[in-house]
Amino acid sequence: MYNQLSKLKLSVFVTGTAALGFLTAGPPVSVPALIGVTLGTYLCSASAGTWNQLYEIKNDALMSRTRARPLPSGRMSKAHAATFGAVAGLSGVGLLAVACNPLTAALGAANIGIYSLIYTPMKQVSFLNTEVGAIVGAIPPLMGWAACTGSITAEPAGAALFAALFLWQMPHFYALAWRHRADYARGGYAMVSKDDPDGRRTATRTLGYSLGLLAFPVATTLAGVTSPMFVVEATAANTLFMHKAWRFYRDPSDDTARGVFFASLWYLPVIMFFLMFHSHRWRSATDAEDARELGEAVPAVEARVGEGQGEVPQWLEEVDMVLATAFADDPVSRWVSENLSGAAARARRVLRSHCPHEILTSAPRVGEGNETEGSLSVARASAAAGECPVSHNRGSSAAVDALGKVLPCPVSKSQQQVASVRSAAKGSAVATSESL
Repeated sequence: MYNQLSKLKLSVFVTGTAALGFLTAGPPVSVPALIGVTLGTYLCSASAGTWNQLYEIKNDALMSRTRARPLPSGRMSKAHAATFGAVAGLSGVGLLAVACNPLTAALGAANIGIYSLIYTPMKQVSFLNTEVGAIVGAIPPLMGWAACTGSITAEPAGAALFAALFLWQMPHFYALAWRHRADYARGGYAMVSKDDPDGRRTATRTLGYSLGLLAFPVATTLAGVTSPMFVVEATAANTLFMHKAWRFYRDPSDDTARGVFFASLWYLPVIMFFLMFHSHRWRSATDAEDARELGEAVPAVEARVGEGQGEVPQWLEEVDMVLATAFADDPVSRWVSENLSGAAARARRVLRSHCPHEILTSAPRVGEGNETEGSLSVARASAAAGECPVSHNRGSSAAVDALGKVLPCPVSKSQQQVASVRSAAKGSAVATSESL
């Protein structure tokens, strides 16, 4: 009974948006605060749902989808339900104040009040009740953000979370209202579908708010809330959702309304995940420092390569560093870059394993011509003479010469071994190039 009284599925969904709002705010993640905002939001939602049902007992008794609830069915008394609603509300607000901060608690209390005192009575007066209800549904992610940051106005990300939830709820509930329009009419609710026999008004408003969702990822990126990658991924999800909304607009029916409703169920978690994943808040100070160090390292690597002291293959080193620097700003691109870096590192290890002196510093570089061939000729002559090719190669040093005396170069034994090493290096470099 308590699950029905607290509207379990809706409360769990609301709690999930609050948790995503908290995580979108980025590190450091306080586990106690996350648990606090999760439980506190659930209790506030359960309280609001209870007060809503206390007000709508007679209406719910007239509707087939709600008449089995505890209050209209007589399985629970009003006093019992009121006690539960009061305890849940006070506990939720108190928990938010203690585990999070006063701002989060104030938002939780405000949400209970708006849902119970404004939205619920308005359902029987004006079809604009859906817009008011959407405001209530858009506050929980703000609660999560406030629980993590202590503010909802310091950054535009808070407004972005609110806008995402508000825009999403409109097509979601319009589709629901159209599917259950007869039931809502029996219950005396002034939904947008009540005086809309052909569904044209409902479908038009659904399409209009869906178009707003198309603009949402662009706006968040321009505002600096997310990286440009969010536009790409969110647009793909928006296109699929828009297809359902367009079908409903072209042919308003129970079937097309059902398509919009179920598309909205997967759409919101996907968009919220992308929003969290591409949030610039997740670029920690360490990430910024890494990006700065990578930017400083590129000129140093280029200088080393120009002096003939780079690791082999040197063109692979350049590609590795350029990719890491270019993709440092975006989580998805950074993940790709790290995997490419791993492939490059493995290739270098394979090349190095053939010679401890890195004789392959004479491997061809991008843009080189006769100079490289001359270096290879010197290396071949040195190997044929039983000497370390590195000792006579461009860019060699006294340290390399000393190493050649202490640790004989394995490829100096014969020209055949030199050719074998060069062949292995070429194969590894080609394989790595293909993977890149």
